[in-house]
Amino acid sequence: MLDRINFFTGSGHELRLGLRYETSEVTLGETQAEITPLFADIAYSVGLGHGLSGFTEVSADVENLADRFQIGLGLHKHVAKGLHVSVGYEREQSYYSDLHSSTVSGFYLGAGYAF
Repeated sequence: MLDRINFFTGSGHELRLGLRYETSEVTLGETQAEITPLFADIAYSVGLGHGLSGFTEVSADVENLADRFQIGLGLHKHVAKGLHVSVGYEREQSYYSDLHSSTVSGFYLGAGYAF
């Protein structure tokens, strides 16, 4: 059964669903356009024990599912009194036309506080 992640112990598992609205400006040569997609997000996290949890997330543009999507994988580690660090990988693929597309990917490192 799905529950909530306990970041302190690294136990539990949860499924998150959501909608996210973004605004961005894209320039292709002489042409500029504002892109305002509505993303559907789904994420799953699982406790791995000893204050460690893993997660995966997938997002897609609701109006054009195959044109713009994102994936992410990562780990959270509780280190002290609510403080946790995160490390992960994200990749975004966008198709603007038959001739233009972009791929953005990279690793990240972050820190946060869980109440």
